[in-house]
This record gives sequence, C-alpha cells and structure tokens, in this order.
Amino acid sequence: MEKLPSDLPEKISSLEPTIPTEEPRLIRPSSGRIWFMAIMFFLPLLIMIIFAIIFISFGLGNR
Repeated sequence: MEKLPSDLPEKISSLEPTIPTEEPRLIRPSSGRIWFMAIMFFLPLLIMIIFAIIFISFGLGNR
C-alpha cells in the first residue's frame, strides 16, 4: 500500500514529456494555404454557375 503513492507521481511525470509541443503549429495551416484551397474549391463552382447562366440565357439548355 505504501508503494502506490510513490509509483503514481512517477507515472504522471513520465507521461508529461510525451505530449508534443509542436502539435498546434502542425495542425494550423498557413493563411496562404487556406486562401489557395478556398480559391481552388470555389473557382470551379463559380465557373459552372457562370456557364449555366449563359446557357440558360441563350436557350441552349432547351435544345
């Protein structure tokens, strides 16, 4: 019974160094990468919407 309190702080202290300190920097991408992904996602959508409006306005969808 006396060994349990002495073993417990050793286990807690041995777990502390295993937490990576570089993790927040790796998870958060740079702002340039966010802008690039947003443009690459929304640009094809915008092009498809523009072409759909052009085709509908010229009546090409009814043929």
